[in-house]
Amino acid sequence: DLVANIMSWKKITHLPVENEGGEFVGLVTIRELLRHISTRMPDDAPADVKDIMVSKVPTVQGDTLTTDAISMLRKHDMTCLPVVDEKGKLIGIVTDRDFVNITDHFLQEFVQQEQNLE
Repeated sequence: DLVANIMSWKKITHLPVENEGGEFVGLVTIRELLRHISTRMPDDAPADVKDIMVSKVPTVQGDTLTTDAISMLRKHDMTCLPVVDEKGKLIGIVTDRDFVNITDHFLQEFVQQEQNLE
């Protein structure tokens, strides 16, 4: 319930999970949370995060090419990719929305350059 409340309160759609050593171990997504809530019975005990999270999540490192990260998102039908360092520690999350924003930025630059040539 705490995870659902946090995600709803902050409009978060992806919540990374780390172990006690700070290593990335999984991801709670809005999709998995909704799946859990829809199958839960009223008398069920609250679930642990480990029961809701996806544990086999592809990750990228900070130096991964943008095109490679986009390909991974599409291949795995995901909406985000955790970014980890060489020790598996989470350093960020890149989302499909981030890629849309990057694409928009470059398209706007391209259009501006084309207009300047005219």
